[in-house]
Amino acid sequence: MMSKKLLPIIISILLISLNGCKDHSDIESDIFVAGFAIDKADNNEFKYKVSAEVITTKNSGDSANIETKVISAEGDTVLEALSTMVSESSKELYFDHCQIMILSKEVAQNDLTDILDLAFRDTNLRLSMKVIIAKNCKACEILDSNSVVNIIKSYEISETVKINTKDIGFASETEVFTLLNHLNDLSQSGTSPAYTLVDDIADKKMNILQGMAIFKNGKMVGYTENKQSQFCLMAAGKFNEGTISCYIPSHDQLMTIHINECKRKIKTEIDGNFAGVELKFDIELSLPEIPSKISVKEDIQNTIIQKDISNYIKTNIYSTITDTLNRYEADIFGFSSRLQTQHRKFSRENSTRWDEIIKNLKITVDCNIKIKHSGITNDRIYKGN
Repeated sequence: MMSKKLLPIIISILLISLNGCKDHSDIESDIFVAGFAIDKADNNEFKYKVSAEVITTKNSGDSANIETKVISAEGDTVLEALSTMVSESSKELYFDHCQIMILSKEVAQNDLTDILDLAFRDTNLRLSMKVIIAKNCKACEILDSNSVVNIIKSYEISETVKINTKDIGFASETEVFTLLNHLNDLSQSGTSPAYTLVDDIADKKMNILQGMAIFKNGKMVGYTENKQSQFCLMAAGKFNEGTISCYIPSHDQLMTIHINECKRKIKTEIDGNFAGVELKFDIELSLPEIPSKISVKEDIQNTIIQKDISNYIKTNIYSTITDTLNRYEADIFGFSSRLQTQHRKFSRENSTRWDEIIKNLKITVDCNIKIKHSGITNDRIYKGN
């Protein structure tokens, strides 16, 4: 939902910009852009199609209501497309409240440096814009999707990224300048939230977060799914908190756990021509629900559950790291920078085979679990108890 502090500011700006028009949307001097999307052009005449969600107002009697619409233009460069929007609408694009930049898969799979660098070269664009990747759909379709509670889709998406980053742990916010720094750093890869479309109950298209996009050498190379993204963020030391479904083999049962705190310690080592990374996690969690098949009344049961949870998290972190390194040869965990800082001579001597070293890292994972703030019984509670 839009920030309560931001909404009055936008409304004030929009109302000041009105020129007394009645029963139609109009902003006399500027077009306020909430977010924009970049796709490949619909035909071969141009290279890019840029779509912008713009904020407008509609006068109704003595009041003015905020509305949004999506406008599009094509060009050989993103800047040319944006300039075409201005020439066709005869109004300036105002980016001070622009929240997101959405890139299609086809755009993201090519060198993104020039596109993202636009935010540095054009003073109207914000370096703090969040970069989002459209998965299995066009980027402009994300802007056209059905909103849940916010009439400004770009702001709603921006807020869901924050929530999924801070409270659920499915993705990590990625701003333009952060991703551009990763693209220019050949030793470290970057990530960005990925959104796709699903049918909602009204047979309309709704956007949802579906994992993260992975970047290497200036372009996108693949995706992670939501569950895998959580363990990627744990491995990278970027997991704040979140809820996951954990399999308890001793009881053949899925259990929901909420991780309140996840601390990562990392140690690197050199073994001949190869390197290793040792990860240790101290995790504090709670059990928001306890399945009826599991009893936690006895200390031995708590010990077993702790061991099962530890093994589950440890196994998934390990498999996520090795799968990502083997499939994409992309280090989104920060191992490269740690190795290069702590083992400079080794890094210099093996600079030409660095991708091979990262792909073949010897990974060890250990996990210490502490359960807090959980129920001590799974008995049903009755009136009078």
